[in-house]
Amino acid sequence: MFEQAFKNIDDILHKDAGCGSELDYVEQTSWVLFLKYLDDHNALTGDDLKDFVDHKLFPYLKKFKTDALSAETKKLEAIYQKKINDLEELKKSILQKAFSGALKTATEMA
Repeated sequence: MFEQAFKNIDDILHKDAGCGSELDYVEQTSWVLFLKYLDDHNALTGDDLKDFVDHKLFPYLKKFKTDALSAETKKLEAIYQKKINDLEELKKSILQKAFSGALKTATEMA
């Protein structure tokens, strides 16, 4: 229901405002969407408006934030795992050189 409108707003904010990720402008996007909805459906007032905000808009926006955080978390996890693997390879290389006699101290190299 809101996906295309949300994507359009995201695209504009990303290009014009130079935001790095969805999390940088989720507050602004949420407000613009809310105002757009009110403009399109100005019949909502009072309890109807409160019900819409509480039961439709906020749950939808919470899902978006959760999805964005999940994607960022997965990226960070992949970077962390690569760093751990690189450190393990470095450790193996240093130990192999140390036990084969190929590892030299600074004074030996001078």
